[in-house]
Amino acid sequence: MAALPVLAGCGRDEAMNPQQVGKAMSVRLSADGEEIRSLAALRFDDGILQEVRDGLSAGSGGKLTMDFTEKSGTVFFWANASGILENEAFAEGRTTLDEFLDCTAAAGMMTEDGVTMTGSAVLDGAGSEIPVRMVRSVARLDLDARYEGVSVNKVTVRRVSEYGYVNDVDAAPASSPRADAVKDF
Repeated sequence: MAALPVLAGCGRDEAMNPQQVGKAMSVRLSADGEEIRSLAALRFDDGILQEVRDGLSAGSGGKLTMDFTEKSGTVFFWANASGILENEAFAEGRTTLDEFLDCTAAAGMMTEDGVTMTGSAVLDGAGSEIPVRMVRSVARLDLDARYEGVSVNKVTVRRVSEYGYVNDVDAAPASSPRADAVKDF
């Protein structure tokens, strides 16, 4: 079995600043067996980035407890995206939700720290434990060639977008260059 990453649209406790501690919440992330190596949470309210929590880690079963100053708006989780987050100029109080959702990255950036995954949850009226399903930012093609007399020497996927949206968007950026993805076995 071989895996070929292709772009598709598809813990440590941090010391909190006392001014930032407020609304504690429990979150349970489900990542369909993918490893979460790094984790960030970004809370938006009224279309503006309000708070960023980076350096988070989920414990057993994907569970983490975190604080925000308010339990309102929508929180977005980025897993295995530390390199992407470092390159972006997200600013609390300035970055709009549209700017955040339009964030793109190269395929290499979305696979260098493990497979980048994103998820979100609405905080308004959320219960004591918030479930968040994480979605891969890149697709994976599994090729099963376990048939007698069959061998695969090379796989080519044509016109793959070189950049993709980091967040769960069902398209590739229109301006993204296309190239063939080739894997030799």
